[in-house]
Amino acid sequence: MSRRLARGGVRAVTRARLLPLAPFTIVNLIAGASRVRMRDYLVGTAAGMVPGIVVFALFGDRLRHAVRARDASSFALLGGVAAGLIAIGLALHRYYARGAGTSTTRAVARGDMRFGVPVRPQHEARG
Repeated sequence: MSRRLARGGVRAVTRARLLPLAPFTIVNLIAGASRVRMRDYLVGTAAGMVPGIVVFALFGDRLRHAVRARDASSFALLGGVAAGLIAIGLALHRYYARGAGTSTTRAVARGDMRFGVPVRPQHEARG
């Protein structure tokens, strides 16, 4: 992962933040120990975290508004935001399950991750 972060720069850090490859603390530790430039790390971290922050802030705002207003349109909008979140999650899962991502993201999609580390299936294990 250290080599991928160093070679990939901003794109690699962004992917590491968008996908649940490992806990943030582990990603931070690896990025600090690798040769990722500070600018690439900061830009990649911002690009990878801002979409999630915006989505959850929007969902929280709509939830608060729906609870306070208690009208059908507020709950419909809240349901639309929730459906959008689910659709995005399913689309990303299908995209990476088809093998479009790196070997690590394919392992995440297959469920071959243990404690944030990809685990090789028995048929791929090297003797």
